[in-house]
Amino acid sequence: MPHGITVREAIQRLDHYGLIREDAALALVDDASLDEDLEWHGYNSSAEAIVELSRELGIGFPVSCDRVMLEDGYADALSALSECAGDGVDITNVRLDRSDELTVRFEFNGEPQEWTVDDYDERYLDQMAFIENVYDLRPPGDREWAYVGNEEIYDNYFLFGEREKLRRLAADFAVELQFSNGEG
Repeated sequence: MPHGITVREAIQRLDHYGLIREDAALALVDDASLDEDLEWHGYNSSAEAIVELSRELGIGFPVSCDRVMLEDGYADALSALSECAGDGVDITNVRLDRSDELTVRFEFNGEPQEWTVDDYDERYLDQMAFIENVYDLRPPGDREWAYVGNEEIYDNYFLFGEREKLRRLAADFAVELQFSNGEG
């Protein structure tokens, strides 16, 4: 990716790939920042900057590595996932079951789901629970989740879109993606 690309130019590229609509995206970004260099506010790389911009534009969501209130943390992350995926992904009734081992229970499009939390800690989300299970939470069609594997990015992120379109983003912005079948 060429250095010096502006936020506006990055949005135009995402529109060109077909991942977002430029007009809708421009409404989500502060006008003052549109002509700033994409690697704004201390991001370590273009990958980190584009992944954060993708979150702002609704095609990416993070699973926080920071301390959280456990009950709210899983509900918030699954709500962000649902919002990111849009139509066809409805996640409701998120709750934790501590009866035997910690299990996250919720409904995905009305169907009961459960994720076992292997790395249990009262203050942090189990990142592997998301990494291992998020791929199953997608609407019918060609859009899917891709895990962002760049080491310089603190939180675990997922991007949502059609595989070939996400691959174009990955190639242009040095984003390491992993899809459900392990392909990048």
